[in-house]
Amino acid sequence: MLLAYDSLSSDYAKLLVFALVVVGVFLLVRMNSRRNQKEEGFPPQQFPSGNDDGPFQNPGSQAVHPAMRFEHLVLRALHMREFDVLTGPPDPFEFVDEITAEVEHLETGERSTWQFTIGTPAGFARLLEGKKWESFYSPGIFVVRKYELEMVREMVVDHITETLNPPPHAQP
Repeated sequence: MLLAYDSLSSDYAKLLVFALVVVGVFLLVRMNSRRNQKEEGFPPQQFPSGNDDGPFQNPGSQAVHPAMRFEHLVLRALHMREFDVLTGPPDPFEFVDEITAEVEHLETGERSTWQFTIGTPAGFARLLEGKKWESFYSPGIFVVRKYELEMVREMVVDHITETLNPPPHAQP
């Protein structure tokens, strides 16, 4: 009878070791998956402090749109992650990229940084296909038919201005 008990304990021990190995492998794969997802994301951008009046220095190699004054703000810098914001993507009808704007609020002198995703329908379709996604959502998406710097700049500035200075609600 003692022999049967030892055999049974050995089977339970083997099963326990097997279960622990499976859980360990699962945890390693999950950690590696999360690390890969973080690497795919856009890196955080570094901006000058609010006291710095010098030109914005893009940490990447892409060109930066020069400062430009508007009614409620100064667009201090505008750049894209993958493409040169001044010349645009190689195919203006098919692209997706992250666009970053640094603005100075004229009323307060404070600076803020805004990030959006911008692209064309064909570019978003390619992104979905490449990532094998069925859908995605982001509140900061701009869709354009074609990349044109003036239109992109106007969309970004208008959105930021409307967010910072919402129109007064109509009184009933």
